[in-house]
Amino acid sequence: MAKIKEALINYGVPLAVFIAISVLMPDCRDTKPSGEAQAIASLKASAEKGDATSQFRLGEKYRYGWDVETNASEAAKWIKRAAEGKHREAQHTMGLMYSSGEGVRSNEATAVWWFRRAAEQNYADSQYYLGSAYREGKGIQKDYVEAVKWFRRAAEQSLEIAELELGTCYAAGEGVEMNPTEAVSWYRKAAGRNFPAAQLLLGLCYENANGVKKDLVEAYAWYNLASAHPFYGSDKDAARRRDDLEKKLTPTQVAAAQKRTQELKASIENERAKRR
Repeated sequence: MAKIKEALINYGVPLAVFIAISVLMPDCRDTKPSGEAQAIASLKASAEKGDATSQFRLGEKYRYGWDVETNASEAAKWIKRAAEGKHREAQHTMGLMYSSGEGVRSNEATAVWWFRRAAEQNYADSQYYLGSAYREGKGIQKDYVEAVKWFRRAAEQSLEIAELELGTCYAAGEGVEMNPTEAVSWYRKAAGRNFPAAQLLLGLCYENANGVKKDLVEAYAWYNLASAHPFYGSDKDAARRRDDLEKKLTPTQVAAAQKRTQELKASIENERAKRR
């Protein structure tokens, strides 16, 4: 259409006439695909050739509506192809989709099957989900020993929620011998990565002398940190416990606890900077 416009103007045809022609003759308009459309076409071509990474990326685009219309069924189709090609993130995603019924019929047993495929490829998130399935008996027979095994594998990859869950297993004696000291050790790892729920539990341990020596100043500091980050209500619980604890402390202890909060916060930030 651009060439037609140039020719018409060169022959002295008014611009208004060109505009009218473009309206009346839509087939004359430029039909070159947009950049997004070209990218999708290229990605789909690669996916159709069997490239697992492209299949997963295309599935994610349909899943979240990135550059295409959201289509859960199409998302599931492409992500499953990638999963069958041993793409571990795709396998994990299929587990999530079967668990929630997103684009497929909900089936917890099938979800566990996919989580296991990815977990066996050392995908930490799937190891955690598989551990949770064993702990809750969701889609598979309940087995605390297996739960601990998979939580540990994920925790050893520094997945905070797995560290937390492994700690709770030691605290409750589920799948392992009860060991409050070991529970605190795992809570501390996750808390040191700024995981609010672990900070709350670590505060509880210090307040109630579970696995550590009782230290109300330290408990206050961990509650204070946990209260700063919303996480499924743990922040509100931590704030309430901190405020209740403050009533039991002297002004000197409160000042010390505030100072300790800042020390812990600085330590967490320093560790985060090292991991970057």
